[in-house]
Amino acid sequence: HLPRFAGRLLSWGLRAFPNRFVWWDPRVRDTRRPFAAYPRFPTRVLGATMSIADSVYDAARRQPPLTQRIVTIVNRNDPAVSNGVTEQVVKSWRRWDPQGVSYVELENLPRHHDIVDPEQPLARTDLVYPRFLEALGV
Repeated sequence: HLPRFAGRLLSWGLRAFPNRFVWWDPRVRDTRRPFAAYPRFPTRVLGATMSIADSVYDAARRQPPLTQRIVTIVNRNDPAVSNGVTEQVVKSWRRWDPQGVSYVELENLPRHHDIVDPEQPLARTDLVYPRFLEALGV
């Protein structure tokens, strides 16, 4: 939820400075980490991920999608990402291809980032998986 220039600066810093490993949740440390993840995440990977996201944002405005169909599904209550930025990327893609790009915002989910991992107690896969299948046309 930073301004774009601040996010770019943070991304650069995370990639340029020495790598650190940060607890997923410093309050509980290793007691409730994602089952399929290391106990902590590396700051350089976070910086690289932010840089990739920024590149996608820029590319969506400059060129059409390199695929025939894009389905973007977000949790309205996700505290870890900016759905507004995601929606801007989708709007840029739609200018190139109004029919092949869709945006689905899931409601009534917990304020949580990981909504698909069946090992995550807050995931609510009973609500999420059917919506995924519906959005994908399965």
